[in-house]
Amino acid sequence: MKYVFAFLLMFIAPAAMACDQIGSRFQYCFDGSSWATAEIETFGDGATYHLPDMQLDQTEPYPGRSDGPIEDDLASYNDFFDITADTGLTVEAFDIEGRRGLMQYGPNADLGAFVAQAFVTLDDARVLIWVTAPDATDPDLVLSRLREAISALTLM
Repeated sequence: MKYVFAFLLMFIAPAAMACDQIGSRFQYCFDGSSWATAEIETFGDGATYHLPDMQLDQTEPYPGRSDGPIEDDLASYNDFFDITADTGLTVEAFDIEGRRGLMQYGPNADLGAFVAQAFVTLDDARVLIWVTAPDATDPDLVLSRLREAISALTLM
C-alpha cells in the first residue's frame, strides 16, 4: 500500500507546482509566496490576483513597449498616461534573480491608492506588472509583494 501512495504522490506533487500563464510569454509560479494564496479573478485573457487589501495585475504588451532600453519604455509609458516628474514617484532599477528592469512607485491620488509598478525584462521578453493597495498600506509591504511577483515570473 505504501508503494501505491508513493506512486500517487509523484503525480500530485507536480500539480502543486502549477504555474499561471499571464501573457504570450510569461507565467507566474507562486509556490511558497504570499501570492500563492491569492484569490484569482479572471476576465478575457487576463487575471487579477487579490490578497486582502492588495491586488496584482499585469499586461503584455503595455503602452510604450519597445525593443530599446527599458528606460525608454518607462518614459514612453509615462508620456502616454501624462505622468510627470512632479508626481513624486520613485524610480528604482532592480535585478531580481535575472529579472531586470525598473520599478516606479508611490501614491496615486486619482486612485486613492499606493501603486508599485515593475517594467520587467527576462531574456528578450518584457511585461509590466503592478501592485495596488490602499494609501494607508505600508509601502515596504507593497514593494515586498511586488518583488515576490517579479521573482515568480518565468518564461513559458
